[in-house]
Amino acid sequence: MTIPAFKKFMLINSFSHLDNILQTILQKSLEVFKDCPQNLPELPFNYFSVMVNSKDIPSEIIKKKIELNPIKISGRMAIIKG
Repeated sequence: MTIPAFKKFMLINSFSHLDNILQTILQKSLEVFKDCPQNLPELPFNYFSVMVNSKDIPSEIIKKKIELNPIKISGRMAIIKG
């Protein structure tokens, strides 16, 4: 008997439960993203890093992350809302 191999795997809204800390972080993220200019694609990466890791991400790393994950701020808000 063989086990089938996954060629691709995608998670959509992969949280089964939000604890109070993550719920607060996501709610605050929505508030910040709603009021910020849409032409700041680095903001979500830096904001989340500061909220979760308590430190800024170097600009070179943010640029690479934006290239790999070019979701606009409005798209990130839609993902957070579910």
